[in-house]
Formats: sequence, structure tokens, C-alpha cells
Amino acid sequence: MTEPAPKVAAPAPRVLDATHYEIAGPAGILGCYAAGQGAPLLLLHSVNAAASAYELHSVFDHVRGTRRVYAFDLPGFGTAERSRRRYDIALYVRAVTAAIDHVAAAHPQCAIDAMALSLGCEFLAAAALARRARLRSLSFISPTGFDRRSTARRPRAPDNLEVPGLHAVLSAPLLGRSLFRALTTRRAIAYFLRRAYGSGSVGQAVVDTAWRNARVAGAHHAPLAFLCGRLFHANPQALYAALDLPVWVAQPTRGDFRDFSGADWARARPEWTFEAFSTGALPQLEAPSAFLRAWDAFQSRLGGAQPCTADAPRPADAGRSGQDDS
Repeated sequence: MTEPAPKVAAPAPRVLDATHYEIAGPAGILGCYAAGQGAPLLLLHSVNAAASAYELHSVFDHVRGTRRVYAFDLPGFGTAERSRRRYDIALYVRAVTAAIDHVAAAHPQCAIDAMALSLGCEFLAAAALARRARLRSLSFISPTGFDRRSTARRPRAPDNLEVPGLHAVLSAPLLGRSLFRALTTRRAIAYFLRRAYGSGSVGQAVVDTAWRNARVAGAHHAPLAFLCGRLFHANPQALYAALDLPVWVAQPTRGDFRDFSGADWARARPEWTFEAFSTGALPQLEAPSAFLRAWDAFQSRLGGAQPCTADAPRPADAGRSGQDDS
């Protein structure tokens, strides 16, 4: 298939059928989709070449009839700000902390359940340590930091895995953008998704949505920081080990991200629950029914969704850019 090369970048696509609005804060502008009524659930996508809230659309649609669900686009992705700036761990932790604060302000009497995907789990864990009182539980889908190499790391300065000098090379105008374009053709996106899935059954909608997100102005900035290692914690185990609330982990058994050989310490802790899925790294997309049944069971063990509604005016109601279905 011939890839179009538009001279003018496309606007960020709206990927969920829900109210959409923007939040300005210490991490710049975040995008947020919101729907439903009841106890709050916060959703955070992964970090890759073309990530967005669409990665959690099955969860969003599943809970919107019984809960108030918020799906955020993080810096450099989806409908969030994609300006040229330093994309690093601190920026993403500020963003996730701001997302927690935003949901907590709308539900001051109700603790938040939060779910993240892949590298987003490291950012959520760090933010959870700063906002422990506002959270009831965490759900991690294919979290980074449990493979043999990650658990063998030792703390270092700086606290990330950036390869010195690599970002400067990748940021060269011609090289960086050319590399990003090569990584985000439809064929390349499908290839990497097949590696993540561990099979060839990749939905075309997933590929098309990622491709559209990669066509937005500034789409290359955050992925280049990701490629040079700047967004990975040097010692993710220390983040996870410091958590003292219920944590549910969806663990894939296929694909490139199935190595959880460094998770024995977490399996031994009573507050951690691991569920294995016969899928790759995206069980919420590959086997949504099985995934959602298992997650619902985890929530039931916590007492189910709390009888909680939004207690404060919603920013979406004051300045919405979509239609609220709730």
C-alpha cells in the first residue's frame, strides 16, 4: 500500500465516542475523554510510536454504563500537547499526577481505581506513591519492569536508561523525522503489533488509528525520547515494591512482552494479583471478554464499584468539545 505524505499535518483524531476536553497543568495540555456516572475509573495508555486513549477503548466502553470513566491522552500523544520540549519520566509522572488530581477534584468523597498499559504502569506507580490517599486500586496491563533484564538493573544516575548522545542524534531534523516516518507506516505499525500480539490477528482499526495518530504535527517528539531510553526507569522494581494498595496485573503469555520471570517477589505479596492471558501484550484488545471478566472479578473482590457520583462541576460541562452521553 502506498503511504500518503500530506504536506499539512492532520489534526489529532478523536478516538472515543464520548465527551472530550483539554486540561492545562504542570505537564502542559492533556486530552481527556469522559463518560458515565458513578465511581471513578482512570485509564492511561502505553507509550510507543503512536499511542492514544484508543488502546483502552474496550475498557472505556465496558464500564461507562456503571461508572464515571476518564481516559487520558498523555504528553506527546493523542489529543495532548505535542510541542517540542523535553519528554522524560518527570514530565509523565507530573501528567499522571495531574490526571489523578483532576479526577479526585470531581469525586472528593470517593477513591479512584486506575488502570495503565505497558510503560504507563511505571508512570502510574510513581504518581500513586505521591497520591496514595486518593487511590483505591491499580490495574496494570502488561507492565514493563518485570522481565529478567529489568529486575537485574541497579539504581544509577541518571535514574533512566537513556543512551548518552542518542537523543541528540535522533533529534537531527532529517534523521529523526525520517526514522519516525519509517516506523509509522501502516506496514511497520502492523509488524510491531504482530510482535506484541505474538500472532497475526491484528485488527485493522488498531493499525489505522495508530497511523492517524502518527500523522499529527509534533508526533515524533515523544517517541524519539522513548527510543533513546529516556522514559524507562532504571529501577522500576523499587517503584512497584513501594506500593501498598491492591494491584491487579494482566500478564500476557505470547509475544515479545511475555517475560515476567522477575515477578516472583510481587506474586508473593498478598496485595498483588496476577492473571495470565493466552494473548500478547494487549489482552484488552485481543481477548476483551476474558480480560473484562477477570478485571470485574478483581473489582468485585474489592467490594465492587463504590456508590459515588461526581461531587464537583465537571470541566467538560463548562467547555466541552464533544457530546456527553451520560
